[in-house]
Amino acid sequence: AGKVIYDKKTDFIKLITQAKFISQEERDRLTQSYKNEENKPIKMVLDFNESGSYYTFESINREIDEGSFSLMNKENIIKYDFENKTLQQSIYFLGKNYSVSDTLKPHNWKVLNELREISGYLCMKATAEDSLKNEKITAWFSTDIGVSAGPDKFVGLPGLILEIDINDGLVNYSINNIKLAETVALPNI
Repeated sequence: AGKVIYDKKTDFIKLITQAKFISQEERDRLTQSYKNEENKPIKMVLDFNESGSYYTFESINREIDEGSFSLMNKENIIKYDFENKTLQQSIYFLGKNYSVSDTLKPHNWKVLNELREISGYLCMKATAEDSLKNEKITAWFSTDIGVSAGPDKFVGLPGLILEIDINDGLVNYSINNIKLAETVALPNI
């Protein structure tokens, strides 16, 4: 059981330049708007125990730097129940709160023979592809922390996921801090 704080970074410039559905004029305007947002991490928290995990923003009411804006300063909670293989999600979108319940659907991970140390933990590399979102996902997980949890909706590996990279740096989740504990109670949604 424990708590992990992840730094989530999104390369908005890369995201905008890859968008096929917008004109070059819109792409230029959006690139100008997001140029100061690039690589500013958002702190996300994952509380976990042997039966599940609870993932959300570190602080929903976090401060926004002057001259920037955030579309993600509202509620977004993902709670997994590993025993019942279910997911509950609470999302704030377009001025309304939505609640979603579903079955747990881990990615089809391919564990590779590559090792790396992250924050003092020996980690193994795993990859997956999401053909629906056209994403190439690389995860680094540690079996030293034997819980099948990770940031966002990334679960299903035989250890805690400490780092995720999507599409070669488009989105990156990296561990900022980890605190292990005897027990952690997961809040209800």
